[in-house]
This record gives sequence, C-alpha cells and structure tokens, in this order.
Amino acid sequence: MKRFAHIALYAVATVVLGDLLARYIAGLPYEMAPLTDSIRFVLGAVGLKRLDNVDDLETLALIFILLASIVATGLILMLAVRGGRALLTRVGK
Repeated sequence: MKRFAHIALYAVATVVLGDLLARYIAGLPYEMAPLTDSIRFVLGAVGLKRLDNVDDLETLALIFILLASIVATGLILMLAVRGGRALLTRVGK
C-alpha cells in the first residue's frame, strides 16, 4: 500500500507540475514555425494531407506542449528522487 501511495503521489505531482509548466510555456511569445512544421510532417506521414480547420494545428501544438511538459517533468522528478535517495544513502553511511 505504501508503494502505491508513492507512485500515486509521483503521478499526481508529475501531471500538476507538467500542467503548470505547459501553461507557462504556452503563455510565452514564441515562433511556432518549427513546431507546426513538425506537426504537419507527422500528420503527412500518418496520411492526413491537410487539416479541415486552421485552428486544429494550434490545438495540436498545445497538446504537444502539454505532453512534452508532462514527460519532461516526470523525468526531472524521477532523477531528483533517485538522486535524493542516493544522497541519503551516502550520508547515512
């Protein structure tokens, strides 16, 4: 039960912090040319030649930013937890 609580805590922390990071990034002024070109390439590779609505591309970009932020936050939290455990075991010796 304790392990499940730790995993649930890390999952919730990852999603919440990733969402906050994505909101911050989405609020910044940025040029989306590389991001939109990448999304168009992936859509073309999957078989979609064009989108029905231009706003769909912006929505896909925001979803990509959200998912990338959650993944990056999860990796950072994982490294921080492992580093903290390693530090505590060294200090404890």
